[in-house]
Parts: sequence; structure tokens; C-alpha cells
Amino acid sequence: MGRGGSRGHGKTRTRNRRQSGTGQGNLETHHRIAGAVVTVRNTPETRFARVNQAGEDLQALLAPPELGESFPDLARWHEELAALQKSLSTQQSHSDFALVVFAGSSGGGKSTLLNALARSNLVETGTARPTTKEIRAFTHPEADISTRREYTGLADLRAVDSEDAGAFPEWLVAVEVPDRRLFQEENPRFAAKIEEILDLADVTVWVTDPQKYADADFLADLRRWGNPQGSVVVLTHTEALAADSLDAVMKDLQTALEKSGIGLPVMNATVFDESTVAAFREKILEMATLPESRFRAMNFRLQKVAQTIAREAAVSPEVEVETQGAEEKFCGQVAQACAVEETEEQLQKSYLRASRPFMMPPPLTWLAGAQPLTESPQFLPPKTNTAEVNLAARHFVDAVGEKYPQNWNSFFHRRAAHHAASLISALDLAMASWEGPRLENKLWWRLWRAWQWIILFALVATSIWALIWLVSFLGGAPIPGLLGPVPLPPLSFGLALVVVVVSMLLGLKISGSRAKKFGETGAQKFRQLLDEVSRKAFLAPLHQEMTLYPQVSELTAQMGGI
Repeated sequence: MGRGGSRGHGKTRTRNRRQSGTGQGNLETHHRIAGAVVTVRNTPETRFARVNQAGEDLQALLAPPELGESFPDLARWHEELAALQKSLSTQQSHSDFALVVFAGSSGGGKSTLLNALARSNLVETGTARPTTKEIRAFTHPEADISTRREYTGLADLRAVDSEDAGAFPEWLVAVEVPDRRLFQEENPRFAAKIEEILDLADVTVWVTDPQKYADADFLADLRRWGNPQGSVVVLTHTEALAADSLDAVMKDLQTALEKSGIGLPVMNATVFDESTVAAFREKILEMATLPESRFRAMNFRLQKVAQTIAREAAVSPEVEVETQGAEEKFCGQVAQACAVEETEEQLQKSYLRASRPFMMPPPLTWLAGAQPLTESPQFLPPKTNTAEVNLAARHFVDAVGEKYPQNWNSFFHRRAAHHAASLISALDLAMASWEGPRLENKLWWRLWRAWQWIILFALVATSIWALIWLVSFLGGAPIPGLLGPVPLPPLSFGLALVVVVVSMLLGLKISGSRAKKFGETGAQKFRQLLDEVSRKAFLAPLHQEMTLYPQVSELTAQMGGI
């Protein structure tokens, strides 16, 4: 399958073991190779490697610039993957800390939950809306703040106070972002910065309250950034709800998420119930455990790009196309466009011109002005019918591309036109350099010509003898050559004449039969040349490009299943 092909052979099965304290599955993959089972433990290093490799494979698959010219979406996907790979490389190189981002609706309680996580009043809370008007980020005072500032792009990232550092993990960066939708029109650059932070988040806490959880914009953000393994929806401001009302709201929130295709966990947290705050803090720190949280974040970003590409490319693993019959038909049409039948006729005539002087009596050859073959005749290549080749290329794509989506079908047609132009040039060059089968003085030609001389001498001798017999007969002289009542001289002459004529006709017939075989054999070799050129200059590169579809399908599925 090329670059997108599978790297392993045999069956692969996976089992899940949970490690206490992390809550994350530690996968082991088993490969059966030559009858033995080889276990590959899915360490963080191997999982990071698989994420990077999957992205690099798809990026390399879409890299050739000539493909982007014919299929602009391929170029755009390649650019997106290149940018993503660069960002993922940065994420992996800074995997010694986890980035936890608090996001959600304005007034939902993001600042309150950030303080709860840090067990300190890091940020002020209040009833003014919006309370959060800037990005606020915190980390441990003993951490390498400059590196974390560089990674997040947040120059205002600051360390928590020393007295608050005991409850703040050293490996944690906590960021609170305002509702980006409030700034999309008045400050789009700031809104873009918020989106950049959401892209980098290892864990995202989506904060909402009973009045805002069904907001369409809030649900749209969850669909875009809601990593099922790295995000949680926290319902706040529930202290005024009775237990049954809270259960109803939580159930309705879960239903709203499911209807929107959002599979995120939901929990309740309120500062008026210390148990919910403790459960929230424990949940977030567990989700942020390294290196699992960083791997999940990278994997989620790669999966989202893969899903986008798969959706826009309209790929389907069920598309299977049989091309053998169409390829044979295409090669036949190209052979017809290159006048292979005229070539066969030309080769037959060349053979006849070369051989017939040997089949005829020498006097007739001389009288006809025919010269025996001295060297192989020059092959005059036909001119390629470009219109027929282009038509054959279109018919080929019509035949094999009908099961593909329209955007891919159009791409294949553009690439086919490009390769058809290359094929025409290759055909002209191949035909101009093809010398055709060689014609040489065959041994049987020379033997037949020797036989023609022998029977010619016999004819001349018997004609002289018959002439002498005729003169004697007319002059009344004794007639030589009588065998009883049978006049031997005229009979000998008649027999020699018959042999000459029969030999000439038989030689011409044999020559014609062998000329036909020579033309057929030469035309077959000529057709083989055309087939080889057609496959190398047109079918092979086009087939390679047509395998982009299943390879993109396979790689996007692979990227979505890491």
C-alpha cells in the first residue's frame, strides 16, 4: 500500500491493564511474527512515537507539490499537518508539566474553581460580568517559569506565593481564560490567543451553570476542544438547588451533551459543599497526571485533524476498484492510437520487398528491377494520435473513478490529463528509437535462389534441346531424342517450364505466409513496447496517485485509533 501501508504482519490484539493511582490504561500490543508472540509495551515513549509517526506518514503522503496543484485540498491538509507536527514536537519536548485550562461561559465560576484547585485565593471572584477579562496563569515558584512562559506564550505567567505553593503541584500550570466569544469582534487577536491556549491544553475544565449549559456557542466550543479523556464539564452555582432538582439538571445536561455528540464526563462542584470541591480537585489532578495527560492532548489534536481530513476527503474504507480490465482496454486504445495495425502492414511489406527477389527467377527479378536485400529496411514509426490518447485517458478514469467521491474523481481526471501529455511524449520517443525486427538474408532464401538458378539452367538446356528437335523435325532429318514414339525434348522442356512456374508460385506463397507471420510478430513486439510505455508513463503514476484515497483513509483511521 505504499507509505500508508501497515507496518506489521499477522494479527494484532490489545489488552488493557489499569495502574493504580493514574486511572489510565497501560496498553500492551501483541504481534505474532513467525509463529512467536512479541509483546510491545505501550510506554509513553512508544505512544508519543506512534502519534508522531502517524502524522509524519500522512504529511509525507500529501507532500508532492504537483498533487497540491491538481487537488488544492491536499496542499491545505499538508500545511495543517505540518503546522500540527511542529506544535506536537513542541508539546512533546515540554512534557514535564501539565497545562490545565479553565474555560467556559462568562460568570460560570471559572475563577472560583481555579482557587479551589490551588487551595488559595489566586484570583478575585465577584458578581461583575465578565469577572475574567484577561488570561491569568499560575505555576509553582520553583518551576522554570521562563520555559513555561515560552511554551504557553503567556508573558504574564506568574508563580503562586510561597505560602500557597504547598498545595500547588510543581508540575502544574493552571490557566483561566475568559469567554473568547466576547472578544471575537472587538479584539480578534486576543480571541485567537485564547484558542491557541485551548489547543495546547492537556486538561480543560469547562465551567457552566444551570442557566447556561444549553447555550449553543458553549456546546460548539465543547465539540471543538472537548477531549473525551482530557476534558470535564463542571456544573457550578448549584447550592440553591434541592437534591432532586440537581439530579434533574445534571441529567438534562448529560442529555444535551449526548444529543450534540459530546461525550464528556460531567460533575458538580460548589464552594458551599466541601466534598464536591475535594472530588473536583482530585479528579483534575488525576486527569493531569503526566505523561498520560500530554499524550492524550497530543493524540486528541491529531485525531481532530484526522477526522477533519477524513470528512473533507470523503474517504471510505469500503471503496474497492478493479482496474485490470480497464488497464488492458486502455493499452489497447493506445496501441490503436499509435497505428499498430498499420505497423503490422508496413512490416509485412518490408518482408515481401526483401524476400520476393529470392523467390522469382533471376531474369524476372532483373526485368522487374527488384534488388535482393542487402540490409534491414528502415522502420518508419507512425505518429501518435494525441486526441485518441487523451480520449483513452479520460475513458480510463471514467471507468475506474466512478466509485470515488466527486472531488477525488476530478483530481484523477486532472492527473490523467497531465500523465497523458507525458505518455504522448514518451510514445513518440519510444517509437522513434524502435528499430523494429531485423530482416536478414535467410538461409532458405539463398537455397531457394540457388534452386531457381538450377531450374533456370535446366529450362535453358531443355529449350535448346527442344529447338534442335523441332528444326530436325521440320527439315525431315533424323530426329534425335526419341524414346520410342515419345518426343523426349519437348516433354523435357515442358516439364522444366512447369517446374520453374510452380517453384516461383510456391516461393511467392511461402514468402507471403512468412511475411504475414513476420508482420504479426513484429506488431506484437511493437504492441508490447507501447504497453510497457503506457504502463510506466501513465498507468503506474496514476495508479500510485489513486492509491492516495485508500492510504488517506487508512492513515486517518490509524491516527484516530492510536
